[in-house]
Amino acid sequence: MAGYDVAGACRPSRSVGGDFFDWYATEGGLQISLADAMGKGMGAALIAATVRAVLRSAAGQPDMERAFRDTCRHLENDLDHSGSFVTLFHARLDTARGVVDYVDAGHGLGLHVHADGVVRLRPGGPPVGAVPGTSWTPGRFALAPGDALVVVSDGLLDAYDDVDEAVRAVAEATSRGADARAVCAAVLDLARGGAPDADGPGDDVTAVVLRRLPEPGVGA
Repeated sequence: MAGYDVAGACRPSRSVGGDFFDWYATEGGLQISLADAMGKGMGAALIAATVRAVLRSAAGQPDMERAFRDTCRHLENDLDHSGSFVTLFHARLDTARGVVDYVDAGHGLGLHVHADGVVRLRPGGPPVGAVPGTSWTPGRFALAPGDALVVVSDGLLDAYDDVDEAVRAVAEATSRGADARAVCAAVLDLARGGAPDADGPGDDVTAVVLRRLPEPGVGA
């Protein structure tokens, strides 16, 4: 994908986890998702796999907001029967314009990291399955050359006293990372207090990073 760099990583707290990340090409761009199903272990993993499959089934719908709403309607019945819910960040990138359209369903950890700092993208509504019949408010921002979209799961927060401290740490790791893969590795290490050989996380930790590469001749 010329002009962009994307990577993702997940460290489950058990042998399987309830987080997932996904991306795939669409006409004119890229679609990215990160979700966190309530709970841990196999039950949460099965819910996460269902969410991923249903999201992919709507990839051809040109209206992202409608596709997201229809997808969530399909999921609500299953989530209600399981007594569960899912926080979900879902975005589409227009590669030609650098524009990102997104919907954040109760996730709250989507970050736009840019030269002047970091913006925490606001949720557009509650988690999927928490309030049946919900409609979510979409958002939009532009990725300038050198900017990054970083989405993490809330397992990272266990290593910090508050959300703002965690956000600043992720922004710093992003600015230091040589590429998207290096940023993902650094973010997962943050969940261990920066020590790669420390014990595993108490919760699943996941990160997905989309960077727009600097223009040729311009510093990173």
